[in-house]
Amino acid sequence: MSNRDNIEKNTEHLAKRFAHLDHIGLIGLPSIDKVTIILEMTDPVWAVHSIQLLLLHSEHPIRIIALPGSLEFPSIQQYFAKEDPIEFWPYEAGIDRVNQAFLTIETPFVVLMEDRIMVTPRWLSSLIWPCLDEEHVMIVSPMSPTEQFDGKLDLWFQSHVDLVSYAEEHNPRNQGLWRQVTMFTGSCLLFRRELLDVVGGFDPRLRSRELKVADWCLRARMITRQLALCEDVYVQALHSLQPRRGEKIISDEWDVFCSKWGMEREAYPLKSISELDISKCSIQPFISIHHEPLFITVFLVVSEVLDTTFEPEYSTQIEQTYSRIQWVGILIGEHQELPCNEHRIWGSLDALIKVREVEEWHEALEAAFMLAKGEVIIFMFATRAYESDYVTRVVDFMYRESADVVVNTGNDTPNLEAQVHIPKEPLPVPLSLTAHRRIQEAGSYVRSLEEYYFIPRASLRAVYWTKGTEDE
Repeated sequence: MSNRDNIEKNTEHLAKRFAHLDHIGLIGLPSIDKVTIILEMTDPVWAVHSIQLLLLHSEHPIRIIALPGSLEFPSIQQYFAKEDPIEFWPYEAGIDRVNQAFLTIETPFVVLMEDRIMVTPRWLSSLIWPCLDEEHVMIVSPMSPTEQFDGKLDLWFQSHVDLVSYAEEHNPRNQGLWRQVTMFTGSCLLFRRELLDVVGGFDPRLRSRELKVADWCLRARMITRQLALCEDVYVQALHSLQPRRGEKIISDEWDVFCSKWGMEREAYPLKSISELDISKCSIQPFISIHHEPLFITVFLVVSEVLDTTFEPEYSTQIEQTYSRIQWVGILIGEHQELPCNEHRIWGSLDALIKVREVEEWHEALEAAFMLAKGEVIIFMFATRAYESDYVTRVVDFMYRESADVVVNTGNDTPNLEAQVHIPKEPLPVPLSLTAHRRIQEAGSYVRSLEEYYFIPRASLRAVYWTKGTEDE
C-alpha cells in the first residue's frame, strides 16, 4: 500500500471517529464503561509487573481476572491493594480457565492477554477504536513480538522507560492506522463481548495457545467477522529462556486441528492455517463455553497377591481433593473381609467388585470397566500411599499435556519445571501408578508375582511425569 493510500485510509478512519464523537457529544476518548482484562499467568514475577502496568496505563476503568497457570502458582495478591480492580481466581484442574472467565463477561470489550505482555500509555483506547470504526471488526491485535505473521514486530529496549518513549513517538505517528488480516496467534487480543454469543469459547480439544487462538479467529471469519491489526499500538513481550507448556504444538493436537478444518498435515503448521480457505469448511463455528471438569473413575484395588491387609489408614485413599470422582473398589483373592457397612473404606465406595481367585483379576477389571462412568480411569492400589491431591494432579497433568496415558514415575515434589518423558515404544508400567482415558482397547494388563502392569497401545500419547507416591 502506498503512502498516499495510507493517508486516505487514515483520513477516512479519523473522519468516522469524529462523527462518532460528535454524535454522542464527546471530543476525546470513546465512551466505554469498563473493559474486562483476562490475564493468563505463567510466571509470578511477570504477572506482578504486567498487572502493575495495566493499572498504570489503562485509561478506561478495567476489571482484571487473573488466572493462575498451574496448581503450584504462588499467590501474588499481597502485592496489590484491596481496592485494586483485580480478581485472583483459584486454579481448577481439568477445565479451560479462559472459557470459565468468558462466562462472567458483562463488559462490551474484553482483552485476553498473557502475563509476559507489557503495555504503554493509551494502548487500550487505540485497540478499541477499530471496533468503533467498523462494526464487523470483532478481534483486534496490537503489533507485538508474539504474533507469527501480520503484526510481528520484535524490538529490544534497555528499560520500560525506553519502551514508553518509543510508544509516545510511534503511536501518534501511526494514529488511526489499522488493517484487516486473516489470522492472529499472539498474546494480546481485544474482542467484542458479543463474539462469545456467536462463536463461543476456545475449543477444549486444543491445548497450545497458538492453535486455540487461530481456531477462534477462523471461526469468527466463518461468520463474516473481521480481524483488525492496529499499526499504531505496540506491546512488548518478555520471553522465557525455556519453552513453557502449551507453547509447543504437539503432533496429535495438530492431527485434531487438521481433521477439524479438513487440512493436510504440513511441515510448518501455522503457514498452513494462514492459507486456509474457510469458504470450503463446513464445521459449526459455535463451541459452548460451558464445560464441566473431567469426571473421573478411580479403581481402588485390594489384592491378596500383593499381601494386602485391611488397615484403617486405607480409608485415606478416598479422601481426595478432586470432587468429580466415581469410586469403584476391586477386591481380588481370599480376604477375611468385613461387611461393607462396617468398614470405612468399603462403605464410601460407589461400587464394589469381588473375585475370590487371583487368576480371575481380568474378569474383575472387565466388570469394573462396565461400571465406569468417568472420562478418565485412574488406578490406585491399597499398597501405596497417595497424597490427597493425587487425583487432582493426574487430571491437571493429563489435561495440560493432552495425554491419553499418564504414568507416575518418581517421588519428587511437582513443580513448574516438572519433566515430561514420552517413550518411543510402549513400556510395561505399574498399574498402581497409571491413568488413562476411557478408550476402547487402551492397552493390555499383565501381572507378575510382585505387581500388576499396564502396556499402553502404541498409537496412544503416553506421558511420564515426576509426581510421586511413597510405597508403604
